[in-house]
Amino acid sequence: MFIYKKIYLILFNILLCVQTILYKTEFNLNGVFTLNSKSNESLYFSAENGTLLFKTEKNHFDIIQNSMKDYNILSRKLKKYIGIDKSKNDEIILYDKKESENIEFITWNFIYVLNDQYIIQNNYNKKYLKENNNSLVFDKTNLDLIKNKFIDKVYIFRILKLFETNENIKERDLKIVEKEPIDVFIKYIDLSDKTLKRDGIKQIYKDEDNEELRYSLRSIFQYIPWVRKIYIVMPNAKVKFLKPYNEIKEKIIYVNDKDFLGYDTANIFAFTFNLYKMEKFGISKNFIYMEDDYFLGKPFKKSDFFYYDRKENKVLPYILTSEFSELDKNKSQRLYDFAEKMKDKFKFQGGQMWAFSLINTEVFFMKKYNKTIINTQFTHNARAENIDDLKEMFKSIQSYKYINQTLFSKERHVLSLNQPHYNNLFQLNIKHRKVNSIPCCYIEVQKVAEDKLDKPLFVINTGGDYMPTKEDYKNQIKVMQKRFPIPIKYEIDRR
Repeated sequence: MFIYKKIYLILFNILLCVQTILYKTEFNLNGVFTLNSKSNESLYFSAENGTLLFKTEKNHFDIIQNSMKDYNILSRKLKKYIGIDKSKNDEIILYDKKESENIEFITWNFIYVLNDQYIIQNNYNKKYLKENNNSLVFDKTNLDLIKNKFIDKVYIFRILKLFETNENIKERDLKIVEKEPIDVFIKYIDLSDKTLKRDGIKQIYKDEDNEELRYSLRSIFQYIPWVRKIYIVMPNAKVKFLKPYNEIKEKIIYVNDKDFLGYDTANIFAFTFNLYKMEKFGISKNFIYMEDDYFLGKPFKKSDFFYYDRKENKVLPYILTSEFSELDKNKSQRLYDFAEKMKDKFKFQGGQMWAFSLINTEVFFMKKYNKTIINTQFTHNARAENIDDLKEMFKSIQSYKYINQTLFSKERHVLSLNQPHYNNLFQLNIKHRKVNSIPCCYIEVQKVAEDKLDKPLFVINTGGDYMPTKEDYKNQIKVMQKRFPIPIKYEIDRR
């Protein structure tokens, strides 16, 4: 047994040396990661007491390169770094760079072992991170002295890379992005329009024109004035608060639903899976998708939504999200089986319908690509899109068992695929797009009066099955008017 251990140790050390050399030239650790110990628990940042623990809950963090082999570890949730406090016997702590008087030598070296496994070494004291009773500690023994026993498994951490971040973008790349023509797509409907005729589609009170589009347009003109054109896709002939079409078409383009899709539907997934068809109406290759109740709350640059990819030599969309986890395949499959079994017996509505569309999407995606899937929450607000990616996504869903319910049903079906969710899964797991986390807030209509509407991105809608009252909408309009008081030049003068 001793001989086997010795052979193993020799082989391990050879592998460690070889892979460390390879890592220095081939492995790029910049990005967003989960960090798991061999006990399958993840590094967890406790916001309550600022400590580092190992729990089944997952936090995610950036690994930011300083030099060839030196990195900082930044908690995405707390925006704090993992460091050591030299004044407290090398205690492992979380800290802000602004508060670093006693924090020295805080960079870490990730020693590549095998596949996605690393040993994490501090560059100051050359000691190694180790899990101990669900917390993080230094090992007191130098790795070089461990000669007659196996390397303790908890020295080795599994690092699951999610994607690269937008850190340290080259100035030249930013300039390329800022030159890219970018349009906005807005899905809109005004059911208060008495001239509107829709066969077989129920009128939903919350889909009436509650002034959201007016203020959504104002937020666009105020915060992203660099937009080339705004495409409003709708079943209506016009937007009642805008000037005649010949006076606005220099900036705002109307596209009719039937001209876009070829048929009439209230199924938003049918629209979003067909977004690539906007190419024939002249929309830019890269564009920003919005709905009439999506709002921008601060100035943005094109480079907040898009980045230049040197390998592909083109401008591409960021994934706008910051929540990640590995998909629980068994749980998703059980819920999917339930939805399929009950699809003809139980009437799914509102929040239930949306929740099951997420599950359908995850199960289909896992079966199709048969790999570890990183799950992510889509941004319920403005998001970046690319025509070529949309075409590729549309082709990829054609094998779905309920493709007709997804694309051709008059309303959302319980077994529809959820396009925004599929879009993020596809961009993250298949296209490996980069991310830019822009905080987004979902605001309930009935609670809008309590909010300052000061988030970078926000949506005002109603979750679940709550039906807003007319009083709710009156309050909403008051708040939006206060937040976005300046009319755009294409609005009809209300005086």
